[in-house]
Amino acid sequence: MPSTELINGLISLVLTLLVLSLLVQALQELVKAFLHVKARHLENALRALLTKAGLRACAVTDLLTQIAVGFGRTHALRTQIPAAKTISKKEILLWLDARPIGASIIGLKPLIQAVEKRLNQAVTGSAAPTFALIESTIRDFLATLPNRDEELTFERTAAEPKLNLDRIRELLRDIQAVTNPPPGMQDLATDLTKLLNAWRELTGPSRRIRQNVENWFETAILAFDERYEAEMRRWTLGLGFVVAVLLNASFFKLAKTAFDASELRFTNLQARDLSLGTICGLLITTLLLSAGAPFWRDILQSLFEVKSRLREQKELAGNLMGR
Repeated sequence: MPSTELINGLISLVLTLLVLSLLVQALQELVKAFLHVKARHLENALRALLTKAGLRACAVTDLLTQIAVGFGRTHALRTQIPAAKTISKKEILLWLDARPIGASIIGLKPLIQAVEKRLNQAVTGSAAPTFALIESTIRDFLATLPNRDEELTFERTAAEPKLNLDRIRELLRDIQAVTNPPPGMQDLATDLTKLLNAWRELTGPSRRIRQNVENWFETAILAFDERYEAEMRRWTLGLGFVVAVLLNASFFKLAKTAFDASELRFTNLQARDLSLGTICGLLITTLLLSAGAPFWRDILQSLFEVKSRLREQKELAGNLMGR
């Protein structure tokens, strides 16, 4: 069982390291606030994600500006995103969906009109029920297409058009088999195929970009977390070394002070030597400070618990001897 003097010395040393760690943590928060470390890494991760997904460079910049505006300002994302804020996949898709894809539906109009012309003809007799089923299916598909010169957005083109061409061709063959089939039915499938292919060609790139963003978002955020944490570890080590040097907080001196006096006392600023022992002591202090204030707070709490148990055992032993 450790002695009370040893525990007191350890408490003094750990308390010193805790205070120094809190100082490093405060400096680290200042660095994060002034250099926008987290926002910078997040912006870089989003830029890489959107570029890899297929968005043009100018569109990526515009979208990142929109995201910055979403945080209340019109400046760069890295200077506006709150330090503790992250961006979810849902938020990115909402911003992306609102963006126009830069394509026009003018080329679709003649194809839509050709299909509607086939559907508007009167069909009677035994072919009427089958044609009514075909017309209902196709008009449901046409209702999903833009019917005017509107600006297409990623949200407008996100869904793959649902139309079973094979089923329509099968129904058209049934109509062709009846006596005196309606004229032009054999061309309806061709016109419909042209329209569907044109729509897919127009909206396919934006649909793929959106799908890529959705699929790769977690990977991009994971890379952001890793790069951000790696930079903050480097800052922690650097700031820890600066604090250790400025306060001449060599580990060996801190330990000697703690176990000699059993009280918290920083080493006074004084002429520094460049001996190997001093340099090693500063490096050890730097590594210890990189563990962070929460670590040293937990260690300090554990030491106080050990000290409390030692005191209880001494009191119990004294009571037993008194009997």
